[in-house]
Amino acid sequence: MQDVITLNHKGARGIVLSKKYYNIMRDFIVATFESRSEISFEYLMLKAEKFNTIYPIDSFLWYLLKVKQDMEGKGILKVRFIGSTPRIQMLKINRRALKDWFALQEYSSL
Repeated sequence: MQDVITLNHKGARGIVLSKKYYNIMRDFIVATFESRSEISFEYLMLKAEKFNTIYPIDSFLWYLLKVKQDMEGKGILKVRFIGSTPRIQMLKINRRALKDWFALQEYSSL
């Protein structure tokens, strides 16, 4: 089984995840943006709850958070906070970085 070494949200080495689960979470996060350039973290979690009932995975939210942090560390997701009480976490996808990252993934699998 192949593994992926993740980054944390600051770009430092994170943890090792199964490539299978990593790809499921990555694809879920990317698909959640649909035609949007920015979503709230709360929206991502609501979609995750629905997705996990259809495709159940133990520790789903933990995997999701680790892949989200990896995508932040790679510059694919950018996070900003709005408001003060409570602070709302907004996620923005960097489509150019995502495209470059997918191209690199294809190249490295040759």
